[in-house]
Amino acid sequence: VLQLAAFQITRPFAFLDPSDNTFKLAGRSRYRGLEGSLTGEVTRDLSLYLTGQYLSAEVRNATPATLIGKRPENTPKWTGSLYAEYRLPMVPGLAVGGGVFYVGARPVNALNQAFVDAYTTYSVSLRYTTDLLDKRVTFQLNADNLTNKTYWSAAGNSLLGVGMPRQIKFTTRLAL
Repeated sequence: VLQLAAFQITRPFAFLDPSDNTFKLAGRSRYRGLEGSLTGEVTRDLSLYLTGQYLSAEVRNATPATLIGKRPENTPKWTGSLYAEYRLPMVPGLAVGGGVFYVGARPVNALNQAFVDAYTTYSVSLRYTTDLLDKRVTFQLNADNLTNKTYWSAAGNSLLGVGMPRQIKFTTRLAL
């Protein structure tokens, strides 16, 4: 399934005013972008999920006027992901997956005086689904940020958000 969208959104502009260090709603920002996804079954056993977005964002009017034309805080130009899942035909119910997730550089303040670096994280999964006592049960093991990448997950308002370290999760789902 291929999905494509072009969009334009205009909305109020909220920012930390560099002149007095006060959070304000004083202007408008515009977001124009293209986004797309391609998902589907490549074979009976292999699924792919591909997403991407290009975003051109800028402050259209603001007080102070020095912010006009700047990119809103924490707004990347590019994001994207690719995830694949393979269902092992020799072991019914068993699937392995893996993906890559990218977020582009983002401004840390309203004046775009600095940017946090782009980052890429990787995830893997192992899932097994079976019937247990006449109920459908799924066991899943996920590892996110597999390489334990250090990154900033958010930037703006004079704050930086630390990205999550490697996480390993085990879940069980029971269909009633």
